[in-house]
Amino acid sequence: MGRVSHATHFFINHFIGSDAAQNAIHWYTGTHMNEQHHKQGLPHKQHDTKHPENESAPTDLVGMIKINAKGFGFVDIPGHEDDIEIAPELLNTALHRDMVQIALRPGLRYGRKQGEVMEVMSRSKTRFVGTLEKENGFYFVRPDDHRVYMDFILEHEEGSEVPPVGQKVSVDLIRWSSPKKNPLVRLVEILGPAGEHETAMRSIVAGQGFDYNFPPEVERQAEEIEATKKEFFVAEIARRRDFRGITTFTIDPADAKDFDDAISIREMDNGHIELGVHIADVSAYLTPGSP
Repeated sequence: MGRVSHATHFFINHFIGSDAAQNAIHWYTGTHMNEQHHKQGLPHKQHDTKHPENESAPTDLVGMIKINAKGFGFVDIPGHEDDIEIAPELLNTALHRDMVQIALRPGLRYGRKQGEVMEVMSRSKTRFVGTLEKENGFYFVRPDDHRVYMDFILEHEEGSEVPPVGQKVSVDLIRWSSPKKNPLVRLVEILGPAGEHETAMRSIVAGQGFDYNFPPEVERQAEEIEATKKEFFVAEIARRRDFRGITTFTIDPADAKDFDDAISIREMDNGHIELGVHIADVSAYLTPGSP
């Protein structure tokens, strides 16, 4: 986030912790915040959906919007040869892969038809992952997905515990009704310190909408396998080819989550070199009917 003026700094510090704190948040996430984003080269969200020159343009065009890292949206409309380009200042709170209703605008840009989002029909996703930051008493989440062109402001109760700055967090979008304000989100989970391998793995999974926590029945089966692994391996060795007498080593990195790939190497009687490629047999554990 950009730095705020001394006047703004006084205003926020004066109101934080008082009954007017919520009003201060609304003020800060309105036009002043847009000025900060504008200074950073992000879309300046002074937006009015009413354009007299556009009143006769069709407004019943509905499609999925795809937004690139530069903040431009593109909507593929059946019957139109090319997709419709939406300028950053005309996205009207639309996010990547949302279903939107758009209106065409007069004129072309580099030969491409231009449009404007009139309404977000449905959200593609409401859960996001980002890094928690703080400035002037306000907590922000900077999204990992660069196609999300606005920082989130984190909603939290006064006096409630907030994760340390610099943590990766997953959040739920709870309100974004005006393009003149930043989206409001609620904390879902702390994923860990930014920059750590474990945190990165969790962030990737959470960012795709998956739960990296396993169901209880899967955890129980894993514990059973761990408890009976000696007997399990004795039984498996008896019915498998044993390579323990041959130089065999895994090729997974030291910080890998599993070691399921290996190679072996040995010299044959005829002088040739045998290179073996080994893949873990997960079906030994994932038996029919198992969780």
